[in-house]
Amino acid sequence: MPSLYVTERLPIFPIILILRISMPVISCGEVSYITGAASGIGRGLGTMLVSQRGRVIVADLNAEAGYKFASELNEKAGSIVAISVKVDTTIWEDQLVAFQQAANTFGRIDYDAFSLEAAR
Repeated sequence: MPSLYVTERLPIFPIILILRISMPVISCGEVSYITGAASGIGRGLGTMLVSQRGRVIVADLNAEAGYKFASELNEKAGSIVAISVKVDTTIWEDQLVAFQQAANTFGRIDYDAFSLEAAR
């Protein structure tokens, strides 16, 4: 299980939290469901997990970017190691459909990783 450390910097405004996450290590074939995986931290996490022979569900509101990223991972691996699902994390039914699609494709989900970018 990865450990999470939070360091606070306290300028007058705003309070900035810097997260340092120890890199997780997974077993071959383990499946990770990652929201916000089409870009940023979620994309980096997905890339790292596939490099460790894991499989990922690229769950993102940006369906085009998610599909492109999943395709890149599959092409690099030479097999199906990633699927893309369009998910609005504020809608329960979207999450449920995405989990069901992931379970149907890979047979299980071992980990959840929520990497969301706040909308402005």
